[in-house]
Amino acid sequence: MAKRRLEIRPLSRHHWVVRLEDDPTPLAEAPTLTEARAEARNQARLMGIPSIVVYELDGECHTEYVSLGYRTPSVAEVDPRFRKAERG
Repeated sequence: MAKRRLEIRPLSRHHWVVRLEDDPTPLAEAPTLTEARAEARNQARLMGIPSIVVYELDGECHTEYVSLGYRTPSVAEVDPRFRKAERG
């Protein structure tokens, strides 16, 4: 069975939806393509889906690939206040 893909589709210039291919229920909605891309990348990483099909306003479409190896840094890695004290 082939893996499902995510898709980004415009409903209007200021309304974009992210959904699984062939599923009418949106996983996310956004006012811009940029925000829809960010939502789609996050959903793809969570679901282990390696590609997103992007449908443009002019009818063109293309596929974008997602790096599934990306890991969100922990709070301790970003903010030194949350690091454990070094034992010496």
